[in-house]
Amino acid sequence: EYAGHEKLSAWEIRPEAEAELRAVCGRKNVAILDTLAQPVDGACTSAVITNVPYGREQEAMQFLVEGLLQKGQAPLVATLGKLQWLSSKDRNAWIRSYMPHRILVLSRRPSFGKPCKTEDCPTIMPMSWTGRCPVCDGALGSGSDAATYGWYIWEQGVPYGSSSLLEVLPYWEDDT
Repeated sequence: EYAGHEKLSAWEIRPEAEAELRAVCGRKNVAILDTLAQPVDGACTSAVITNVPYGREQEAMQFLVEGLLQKGQAPLVATLGKLQWLSSKDRNAWIRSYMPHRILVLSRRPSFGKPCKTEDCPTIMPMSWTGRCPVCDGALGSGSDAATYGWYIWEQGVPYGSSSLLEVLPYWEDDT
């Protein structure tokens, strides 16, 4: 039993994280797949806690909130994301309709791993890695950026926006 749950399961897109996840979740409770490309139908869990895929934030949020949360497959969804994700003309209507119940602002920027700086090399190494990229021998980045991050949290049964500490204002056109 871990954190009050009988078992932990993990769906991960990065094969290099498989061994570490299996050590925490157990050998049979880890799947390496892109849940947005091949969703796991009928899956049910007590919570989804994730760092949504970069560049696919909107798609991931919609899948998690409109899919899993609203269908009762996950009563709690928590996603890590950049706070600037809230300020978008294209996402404004969706955010206002599905405003998270809580947004917890991180006081420190997270580190996600050291990405290879070589063009077309997708390698990301753990923060503890010292040295160059083991795939192409390219230099590795620092693993963090200048953005402010927070946890976006939705809970099943709580009306959207009813208890949020932050409010997203309607988008307006600049008349100047």
